[in-house]
Amino acid sequence: MTQESPTRIVPRPRSTARRDPDREVARSPLIYLASPISTYRDTARYVHMLDLARAAFPDAELLPAKGLYSGNESWRRTWPEHLKHITACLFFTDTDESVGLGVMTEIEDCLSHNLPVSLLQDDGSVIEYRRLRIELIDGGMSWRRYKRVTIRREPKKATNAES
Repeated sequence: MTQESPTRIVPRPRSTARRDPDREVARSPLIYLASPISTYRDTARYVHMLDLARAAFPDAELLPAKGLYSGNESWRRTWPEHLKHITACLFFTDTDESVGLGVMTEIEDCLSHNLPVSLLQDDGSVIEYRRLRIELIDGGMSWRRYKRVTIRREPKKATNAES
């Protein structure tokens, strides 16, 4: 597998609307780190993924979803405010390549706000959203294992011998 450059997510600058430009302090990009709730229990892997995210984006501030929300109601109430401040979304899947409905909603919200979205893999590679294949699992029966995320295979280029 080819490892993409970690600089492929180019977070947009934070808005300076309603701020005094003379008092504006330069800030790092704020990257939201999304993952299935099921990954929160595997502390070693979660810490590993957090370390990989920090290594991939050393100049960014990370906002991990783990610990931000006390439940669904808390998420519904505060996610829109977080969405206003983040500059990109980086996510990782459970070990079976699945994400839940909540992570998919966050991804779709970020995309609808023209924020860059990428997948962080266990080997540290960062894959742009446009290179991913997202498939509904079992007709969407489980919100915890809602969609499977895989990398699209690049079509092989025809060689002169094959033409």
